[in-house]
Amino acid sequence: MFNSVSRTELFDVIHSDFPELTPLTSLLYTDYGNVYYKWDQHDWKTLHMKEGVNQGCPLSPIFATLVLHRVLKPLARSLHDRAQSRLEAGNPGDNGFGSLAHLFAYMNDISSTVPLEDVQFFCTELDKIGTPRGCFVNPFKTRILTSCSGHSILPSLHATNPQLASEIENTIATYSIEKQPDNSTSMVELTDGFRLLGTPVGSSTFANNFYDQQITTVNSTLSSLENNITDIHTRMKLFTQ
Repeated sequence: MFNSVSRTELFDVIHSDFPELTPLTSLLYTDYGNVYYKWDQHDWKTLHMKEGVNQGCPLSPIFATLVLHRVLKPLARSLHDRAQSRLEAGNPGDNGFGSLAHLFAYMNDISSTVPLEDVQFFCTELDKIGTPRGCFVNPFKTRILTSCSGHSILPSLHATNPQLASEIENTIATYSIEKQPDNSTSMVELTDGFRLLGTPVGSSTFANNFYDQQITTVNSTLSSLENNITDIHTRMKLFTQ
């Protein structure tokens, strides 16, 4: 998201809410940014950044988040209104508040919990509100978790609520996909857990498998250090870091 957020939207946020930052923001982002990169490990080339904030700039995460806030705030309000409508219709949902959604974002990493009835609405609205502001939904990175049991909910949901099941299935097929070797795409429905800022969230099996993988990686790295670095002081410095 850093290299795609709308600079027009960023300047509008700054002018409206943080006018004291206008001179600094103008200095950094009025003109196109030059990004230098090495091509084929040989020649240096240049790209002109017309949109987005510069990766490497200490203020980039904050600037990008200010724009993202303009996407999530109206989305959170709409989700709240949908939950309120369900509650007024006599459907308290799973939490007594009409299945109220919870949005969580850390910088440009969004991990939200929404009821099944809001899955399609959440994704389409996020796409609709975010796209004009340069906050695009990447279907190859977006993942939709429907269960922690290890099994898809879609077959049983098709039997009880086929319309909702079709909505969720279509949403997954649109916003949570992966590319196959033949360049086709397939939908990805998570059914065991996901990583929230690096921490496994889901079933105990999912969490234990993750921790086992990390322990294996650590042990492999320690063995590599021990076998390839003979100096004890260097080995211990690397270990402490």
